[in-house]
Amino acid sequence: MQNYLLKRMLVFTIITLFFGVSTVSAVNNKLMTTNVIDNIKDLSPDIETFYPTDDAYIKHEAPNINMGYYEYFRVRNEYGGYGSSGWEMDGLIRFDISSLPAKANIISAKLYIYYYDWDSTNPVNRPVRLYRATSEWSEDSVTWNTQPSYAPQASSSSPMPNHFDWVMWDVTNDIKDFIKGEVTNYGWKVTDDNYWGDFYIPEPLFNTKESINHIPYLEVEFTKSRSKDIINPLLLQFLERFSNLFPIIRQLMGFN
Repeated sequence: MQNYLLKRMLVFTIITLFFGVSTVSAVNNKLMTTNVIDNIKDLSPDIETFYPTDDAYIKHEAPNINMGYYEYFRVRNEYGGYGSSGWEMDGLIRFDISSLPAKANIISAKLYIYYYDWDSTNPVNRPVRLYRATSEWSEDSVTWNTQPSYAPQASSSSPMPNHFDWVMWDVTNDIKDFIKGEVTNYGWKVTDDNYWGDFYIPEPLFNTKESINHIPYLEVEFTKSRSKDIINPLLLQFLERFSNLFPIIRQLMGFN
């Protein structure tokens, strides 16, 4: 403990010395240089869990019926016996992640939905994909005919397990884009777009937020990053050179 305190005092003294020298130099030369430090980061990741604000079940066979209040949704491919169409069933899901820091460094983001039953044919190993929604929708009003538009490429894909369990999709890239503001967060469609073209289309059933147990959730692992204005070049050089002291410097400079 004594060594730790001594180390902190030493670092503080060095920083103060650099700060004082550079400030005097700046004043004498009537120059002020402002630099922004973005690379002092909290190296201890935080994990935040989010639960859906909206989820819904949409069904091609019931194009005008809202099913946002269901305790489950089914996923089924569009193409049935003899290649006939009109059989698709999907889930929609969205999370409010606005509590994440604006400059969060996203390490990983994983969406978990519980698979609790199946119908018609066991869906084991069938890929279920997520497509990022690109327009507004609400669980209280969305239907097959009013569903949102979607990105052309799947964000993530996971095979159905051979037993009832949580299914996980990696949505790290989408969450990064949401945080950066590059795309708007409208959530995702959960769908089976792998052609079936036969009778007894596999139908996995998933829990929604209306279910009693196993509510879907989004788990985001991230580190925080904030900026500080440094009004002298020597202190900036010091920080860049001694990056291994960042944990202590963070505390001394008030980074959160």
